[in-house]
Amino acid sequence: MITTGRRCVDCGCVKRLDQFDANSLRCQSCAAAREYNLVKSVVPQVNGETLDAAQDALIWTLPTGRRCPCCGQFAKRYRYRLSANCCHFLVWLYWKDHANPGAFHSVRMMPQKIMASRDYTRPVHYGLIEEEPNGNPKKHRSGNWRINGDGREFVEKKRAVPEYMYVYNEHILYFDGEPVTIDHFSGKHFDYAEAMATWRPH
Repeated sequence: MITTGRRCVDCGCVKRLDQFDANSLRCQSCAAAREYNLVKSVVPQVNGETLDAAQDALIWTLPTGRRCPCCGQFAKRYRYRLSANCCHFLVWLYWKDHANPGAFHSVRMMPQKIMASRDYTRPVHYGLIEEEPNGNPKKHRSGNWRINGDGREFVEKKRAVPEYMYVYNEHILYFDGEPVTIDHFSGKHFDYAEAMATWRPH
């Protein structure tokens, strides 16, 4: 997002624009001109289409997907739910927290069975787990996680969450579906009783 004076402008696909030429206000990501005037704001033109029109058009095509006319990013809204792997990760963190309350735990210590799928961090969008702030500028994220109070209640079958979440550009748009407990995700790849026994320290 570019902030110039009192006006903030996003790309057509609402992609964050963190770098721009201060002289021309030209985005370095998609080269779309950003013009600003303290008295009168001029709406930028992108391929003959105003930025506002490009954003409006993309909103209606998010369910099926469309390439952004501004920066070329493929824009699509995705529907996700907690997977069996997410539930294993929650139970693993639950027992880690039981032994060492409040501590963060590195994914490098996580069993390979859970790391096999990279969706294990999805519970963070439901507010069930927390990641330690990243203090290393050379790393994208810390990779250290802990379960919180809501997460413990979810594992203990005392809390329900909406079944589905809708994600766009790595941001949650909204949740949908009936509230479900961890039992709802039991199946071929997750058995609650077995997971509680497997990940419990011996």
